[in-house]
Amino acid sequence: MGTLLFSLYQNFKSKFGTRLTEQHFWRIVNAQSEVVFTTRLLALEQQKPEAANYLREIERRLWVTAFFPGKRYGHNTSNIIEIYNKSRHLKSELPIVDLLNQIGYSSMATRFKCLQQTESSLKGYPFTSICRTKAQTSQLWAQSNRV
Repeated sequence: MGTLLFSLYQNFKSKFGTRLTEQHFWRIVNAQSEVVFTTRLLALEQQKPEAANYLREIERRLWVTAFFPGKRYGHNTSNIIEIYNKSRHLKSELPIVDLLNQIGYSSMATRFKCLQQTESSLKGYPFTSICRTKAQTSQLWAQSNRV
């Protein structure tokens, strides 16, 4: 839905673009039920009937949360992997082995940064022997893993 929704939004904005109609658009997109969808579409129709008619012509399951056949998990896009790739600075054109290595290195760098932050915030705090043993066991296990 990501590219389709973006294209729909751009077309809607260019045809009917005011701040008010754009707010109506996103409220309609995020409608969680048919009743809410209908109510919000009618509110848009009172402001801009041609905009409401334009949206009625488009298959609802392609752009309205309430009619989407799958789960969205809080995202109005099907290309969540692109968000992940961007956050990890991954280059999807890499060969698969290189891409997997880059994912591994990126994950390790993130974990190392978290470890450093944790260690710096815990300086001076004594650890119990159980905690120390668990940390050492985890460290040995982590060192034995290779990509």
